[in-house]
Amino acid sequence: MGDFNSIKEAFIKVGFDNPRMKENRYKKFKKTNSKAIKGSKPNNSKLNTSNDDDMNLGYIFYKEYFNQNFNEDIFTIINNYKLMNYKLNFQESDELIKGLTKQEFILKTKYPGLIMGSGYSHGLKEDDAFKLGFYFDYTSGLPVIPASTIKGTVRSIFKKLRYNRDDVPEEMIEYKENMRENALEYFKDILVGKEVNYDILKEIEYEIFEGKDYDKENDKYYNKPICSRDIFFDATLNLKENNNKIILADDYITPHKSPIKNPIPIKFLKIKPDVFFKFRFNLKKGKYLNKNDKKELIQRIIMDFGIGAKTSVGYGFMEKEDNLNE
Repeated sequence: MGDFNSIKEAFIKVGFDNPRMKENRYKKFKKTNSKAIKGSKPNNSKLNTSNDDDMNLGYIFYKEYFNQNFNEDIFTIINNYKLMNYKLNFQESDELIKGLTKQEFILKTKYPGLIMGSGYSHGLKEDDAFKLGFYFDYTSGLPVIPASTIKGTVRSIFKKLRYNRDDVPEEMIEYKENMRENALEYFKDILVGKEVNYDILKEIEYEIFEGKDYDKENDKYYNKPICSRDIFFDATLNLKENNNKIILADDYITPHKSPIKNPIPIKFLKIKPDVFFKFRFNLKKGKYLNKNDKKELIQRIIMDFGIGAKTSVGYGFMEKEDNLNE
């Protein structure tokens, strides 16, 4: 059960730099909510700041955050404390997915971290609340990188290889051509020893991302059988390497809406640096690339271009540790 000592601990660790502000807000909370806390049960459990093994971070972020039975400012701080002090503390269990995945690799987040799901709504008026959304797996409540995000990130690099000339302004043609040539050289650098050109890369793109093969004789693409298509799975926390590790942290962006007004920082949740994710796939041998070629291509693109939100300012970049990918 939560008590005032755990609440004080949350104040000390989360959100307040001014000691007088800490003490005043703590006293206000105690005066306003003492009956609810002393009076037993249902509401008391809401203040639990311990690291329960069955704590669901997604539920805390999207449900408890908005189910504020106490002083709203204080309740926000308690939930922030839970999120940013949660440690993974259980054994990895891959039995349900082991039979489905054939290839995998492990990558580690780099500074400043990783942001997923920032486009989801998470609006609260309290100053200490997280203002941007975050993506959690619905069942486990843990952060994951959705398979659709992985697939979209990798395919976005293939899309640099082509453009519709009719849709591009004349002054942008040279820029688009340079981008197209640079993308081709990038793929050549990865696929050393392989035949690589624009037409082949288009066939590879359709094979991996749409499950289609090219019929040169009839000049058209046709659907491959489902069992022959490449499958992407959600990237999940590598529980062994992250065990007993705090995985989440807060961060801020400060949009400057006016040159004569002070910016208002926006608080958001992120995955910390040095957190390990396991990427899983069921890739098939293709016309130009074998299974391992595809895996190496996907891994290289994620490492080089990052994944998730705000990659343009450094978030979402990852690196590998060779001893985990042998």
